[in-house]
Amino acid sequence: MSKHMQVQIHDPCHENWNQMSMTDKGRFCISSSKELIDFSMMTNHQILNQISKSSGGICSHFNKEQLNPGMIVKRKKRYS
Repeated sequence: MSKHMQVQIHDPCHENWNQMSMTDKGRFCISSSKELIDFSMMTNHQILNQISKSSGGICSHFNKEQLNPGMIVKRKKRYS
């Protein structure tokens, strides 16, 4: 079974990713005082897992290719 999901960036950051200081999860933006999670090397499943753990908005970094198509995550069947 597959689930389609599309990620939308409502308020894209205009700061330079390469000039931000590195953190364990991605980078830290001095302008917004927030940590950005680096999704660029994650699978769709890893990204959706990270998003589902969040209680609010997430600041993150994606590759352009990750945003164009809808994300497809295959669910494993549960057997009772």
